Amino acid sequence: MSGVSWEAVAPEALTVKFEDYDISEISQLTLERLAESLQGAAGGKFTKGGARLGEEKADRSQRIARTILDRVATLGELGLGYLSLDRSTPTLSPGELQRLRLATQIRSNLFGVV
Repeated sequence: MSGVSWEAVAPEALTVKFEDYDISEISQLTLERLAESLQGAAGGKFTKGGARLGEEKADRSQRIARTILDRVATLGELGLGYLSLDRSTPTLSPGELQRLRLATQIRSNLFGVV
C-alpha cells in the first residue's frame, strides 16, 4: 500500500533521476535495497550521469547519499530494512512504530532516554 499518489506529482519531477531511479521508484525500494543502491554514490562513484556532474554537485550528492545511508543503517540495525519509504504510518505495526521512534532517539544523540 503506497502512501503517495504519484499521479498527482508534476511529470517533470519524475524526469529527475538519481542512480537511474526517479523519486517514485526510490520510494518503492526497501531500505535494504536503497542502501545497496546508494553505496557507490556515497563513495563518490556514480553509475549514471556522474561524469556530467560538476565537482560541487558531485560532492553534495555524495554527502546526501552518506547521510541517507547512515540513517538507513540505523533502521536496518533495528530490523526495519524490509520497509519501503512509501509505506504509510497507519500500516505500521506497534513494534515497527516503536523501533522507528527508537531510531529517531538514537539519531538525535539523546542520552539517558529509555
